[in-house]
Amino acid sequence: MALSLLLVSLSVLTGATSNNFAIFISGISGMLAGTVSMAMGEFVSVNTQKDSQRHAISLQKAALNSAYDNEFNTVQHKLMGDGISTDLAHQATKEMMTKDPVKTTVRQKYGFNVGEYTNPLSAAIASMISFPTGSILPLLAITMFQSHPNSSTLSLCDCLGNHGIHGCQLGMHRLVE
Repeated sequence: MALSLLLVSLSVLTGATSNNFAIFISGISGMLAGTVSMAMGEFVSVNTQKDSQRHAISLQKAALNSAYDNEFNTVQHKLMGDGISTDLAHQATKEMMTKDPVKTTVRQKYGFNVGEYTNPLSAAIASMISFPTGSILPLLAITMFQSHPNSSTLSLCDCLGNHGIHGCQLGMHRLVE
């Protein structure tokens, strides 16, 4: 979203002036604003996820103290739903619940491992690196090819298209369904 706003504002500025320095400064300021915005949003998002996970753990601790048998049955039924026979599911549940009931129930009910949290600061830094990396090529294309609008447009399309294709390949998604 922020990248598209940067591109729109650069396109408008490109039409409004022919001064490459003004276009470049505008693009850099938009890139910095987008970088800060993305990093802060990522930090808040991951921190919220971490808080939700901690809350789920506290709920499970309370549930195990008040209704251990219900939690045991929930884990056993989850394993049976995954295709494990009743006897084996009972044995596996008994072993896991004996070892660490909180970790077992949290993993089975909520799908995450206790103690394995994403670091909000790491996520923010990753966004701070990825946003300018993705926006520098369109910025350079508009700045360098400003006198040739068709070249600038083609360069932007090429950059964004290749970015999307490589993102799909890295994410192991099919390009066409």
